[in-house]
Parts: sequence; C-alpha cells; structure tokens
Amino acid sequence: MIYFHTSHLRQFGAITIMEGVDRNPAFINFAKKHEFINSTRVNPNDQVYSQDTLAYVHNIFNKAEMLERMSTSGFGYQLSQLPEKFIDR
Repeated sequence: MIYFHTSHLRQFGAITIMEGVDRNPAFINFAKKHEFINSTRVNPNDQVYSQDTLAYVHNIFNKAEMLERMSTSGFGYQLSQLPEKFIDR
C-alpha cells in the first residue's frame, strides 16, 4: 500500500492512512523498507492531514471509529480482510 500510494496516489493529492500496522511483528521490517509519516502517538481523529505527502501510519485503532473514518473517505479497505497471499510481510 505504501508503494501504491507513493507511485500512484500521491501525485493526485490522495491521502493514505494505515492504522494498526505498528502492532504487527512485521512492522520492524515494514518501517525499515518504507518512508511514511509516523503518527503512532497521534489520535487519528486529532491528526491534521496534508495532501501530496507520504502515507500516514497510526497505531492500534478502535474498529468502530476506524470504520466511521473510512465511511467519510473516497475509498477505504480493511487489509485484514485480504487473502494472506496479497499481504507483503
């Protein structure tokens, strides 16, 4: 998702937000491989988002609040619903 944001979405001013990935054991490698705005200590509801920037990564989320935020966006997807073969470790 980070690569897709950087190579395709960013040029159109899209904002990419990932929530909860920091609790995954694979986050250490993820953080080494990708550039992103580390907002793990900021409540997603309090974050000020800017267009044409790196993707944002927030910490663990409240699912109901996350779904509410997703409902106000142009697109949202809960990655945990993807088949395992599509998730980069």
